[in-house]
Amino acid sequence: MTVTHYDLEDRLQDLENGYYCPSLSDLIESCGDSFSCLYILKTIWTAESDNPEQIAMGDSAEEAVGRLWLALNRHQLPDTRPAAQTG
Repeated sequence: MTVTHYDLEDRLQDLENGYYCPSLSDLIESCGDSFSCLYILKTIWTAESDNPEQIAMGDSAEEAVGRLWLALNRHQLPDTRPAAQTG
């Protein structure tokens, strides 16, 4: 995803507050060439990758594509779970 200086100006307060909510186009762009399609059946949105085994669903288009991005990048994300406490 490419963030321009104009994007940052528009989202400065969000960044200062510690969060950023990407738009649907940001999410799709972040999936890269792996993104295939997005569609809705009744009330469930489905985002598909070029790999038929990687699909994601959500109540909104943003949720479905966000979940697809997570699935596509699962192996690249750091493990953020707290370490087990021994005692």
